[in-house]
Amino acid sequence: MWMGRAESEVVKDEKFDNFGHVHIQCWMPMRKRARNDRELYQDCWMNIWKCNLANPKQWVDISFILFSFLTKNIVTINNIIMINANNVIKAKQNLNANEIVGV
Repeated sequence: MWMGRAESEVVKDEKFDNFGHVHIQCWMPMRKRARNDRELYQDCWMNIWKCNLANPKQWVDISFILFSFLTKNIVTINNIIMINANNVIKAKQNLNANEIVGV
């Protein structure tokens, strides 16, 4: 699982190399004393997230995005955010539906 902030709209023009992709900035959970990625991402739904400044922005195929939500405030790379409980439920439902379908 990953979280990213959209930096563009989905490229809809088939003439471009990034057709069907969106430009994102990756975010990562904040967890003290996490010794590895498994510990860092365990129960990440309830964690605070920060911009992953070490990971450059990248183009991601829109089919890899299972859920999106709008934040109430303008988010910059200096902010920290939490996923609200309603969005957690919706995201988990999407993940479960895709597991059943075999995506």
